[in-house]
Amino acid sequence: MKSKLILGTVQLGLDYGINNSRGKPSRRQSYAILDYAVREGIGCLDTAAAYGDSEKIIGGFHRDYGSTAFQIITKFHDNGKPFDQVISEATDRLGVDQIDTLLFHSFADYQNCRNQPLYDELLAEQGKTIGKLGISVYTNEELEEIAKDDTVSVLQLPFNLLDNEKVRGTHLKALSDKGKVIHTRSVFLQGLFFKNPKELPVKLTLLAPYLEKLQDIAEGAKIPLGALALQYVLNKPYISGVLFGVETLEQLKLNLRWLTVEVDPKIYTQIDDINVQQRELLQPTNW
Repeated sequence: MKSKLILGTVQLGLDYGINNSRGKPSRRQSYAILDYAVREGIGCLDTAAAYGDSEKIIGGFHRDYGSTAFQIITKFHDNGKPFDQVISEATDRLGVDQIDTLLFHSFADYQNCRNQPLYDELLAEQGKTIGKLGISVYTNEELEEIAKDDTVSVLQLPFNLLDNEKVRGTHLKALSDKGKVIHTRSVFLQGLFFKNPKELPVKLTLLAPYLEKLQDIAEGAKIPLGALALQYVLNKPYISGVLFGVETLEQLKLNLRWLTVEVDPKIYTQIDDINVQQRELLQPTNW
């Protein structure tokens, strides 16, 4: 399962997450997180030009480490710059020679670029300065559109205990069957799963019964909710990579310990039966 893990680095560049009380880690703390990830066999990082100085932190680590320790997934917005400049600036910040996977940061970015000369430039660079081309998406409607485009190799989208197989399964299985590489994010829903359901912000109170149900399932199985959340996603065969983020080294170590917890696969069927009616609340952009 560890081979599927992708370490998200937005927390290394910004104060991020509804349950983040520590803020952005220092450069030294960030390097400790990256170093431990390398030693534990996590070989891929997810970042973006928009994630504060995340790319620079990674680049600094690569230079201090003396080699390119990680494969890189990064995202970009079409800001009018020539594509070769976008890539050269990104590889310089990251301390790498090639971007392994380049994602449009949003479906809107992809739509705006799809019929422009820039898109042909992107395709021409595959196998050279970039490996695979993909898109970061949110909705099933976006997934349906991407399914029609054979030039897109990688999809990144939310998937977790609530934004689950009941919501996404049919689409993701079909995309996997078409050969798309599927990476998921929001495995802990930005830390929402670890909040007390009775202390949610007003706009999220409708999610309280679902959080209580998740906690009841985990408590009944005598396993940590974090272990259930992580292993639920990792055990889906149509998912190739699972993105998770941490603010501290201790959180990273805890996440890896959760992989060693024995989880009865029968529990996953209880998760798959959860059907959140207020699906707009599963998107942190609406918070």
